[in-house]
Amino acid sequence: MQTTTPITVVLKLTRETKNTYRYDAADDDAAVGNIYIQKKAMPSGAPPELELRLTAK
Repeated sequence: MQTTTPITVVLKLTRETKNTYRYDAADDDAAVGNIYIQKKAMPSGAPPELELRLTAK
């Protein structure tokens, strides 16, 4: 079984739409450029920064 090193990306809150929060990576070469998260997933509001960790399953 082959294991891979997790990919970690720091994303900063850049925009809020009616139903989502948009987070963008500060690094242009990041593995993930941006993500949208539904507001209902964060009922207490959006933090200014997220750390996203990707691991292979």
